Amino acid sequence: MLYFLRMAGPTILIIEDDESLCELLSIALKISGYESVVANDGIQAMTMARQIKPALILLDFMFPAGGGASAHKRLRMLVDTKHIPILILTATSEDVVAKALDMDGNTYYLAKPYKREMLLSLIKQILS
Repeated sequence: MLYFLRMAGPTILIIEDDESLCELLSIALKISGYESVVANDGIQAMTMARQIKPALILLDFMFPAGGGASAHKRLRMLVDTKHIPILILTATSEDVVAKALDMDGNTYYLAKPYKREMLLSLIKQILS
């Protein structure tokens, strides 16, 4: 019997307060060969981003306790995390997000609801 070990792919940090969505995202990422870790609040998110140094951060814009805009700003200010690509996942319009954030060349936007295939395609594109 042959066994094939699947190498763990890049780690993606999910910053999201909706536990059901976190679970769905984690499963989709794992099936696609990525590792994922979840932060449910801003303090945990900053600590994990600095310790883990993920390849990508999926950030909910309507995150409680300061919101995604605040988290994005802090991530961009820290030397350890300023280079990490951030994909904003939100039902908020792109115009509103663009006004609230510095949409630098390393920040991306995907409107909720989205198809899993679209998310995974965009992640692949960002990480390549």
